[in-house]
Amino acid sequence: MASVLLLRGVEGSSADRHPLDAEDEELLAPVLRELVGFATSAEQGAIALERDGEVVTAWSQEGALRMAQSLPPAYGELANAIRERHQE
Repeated sequence: MASVLLLRGVEGSSADRHPLDAEDEELLAPVLRELVGFATSAEQGAIALERDGEVVTAWSQEGALRMAQSLPPAYGELANAIRERHQE
């Protein structure tokens, strides 16, 4: 496993962890680059990316929703999971 997307940030439960393999990371790289303006600290992040047990980046709630909107169609299930957790 290359990394884990923490769907509720660092405070989420194990049900909020979405593993990403190397292929996922490659396919999602353009989406993640678009989120740079939504970056925040790990503690404040609504959603975060973890590698080797360390949070490498985190995004605001707005960033989480932008991620869900920007994901390729093959990641529809992940997009829905993000929306379920972050839409008000």
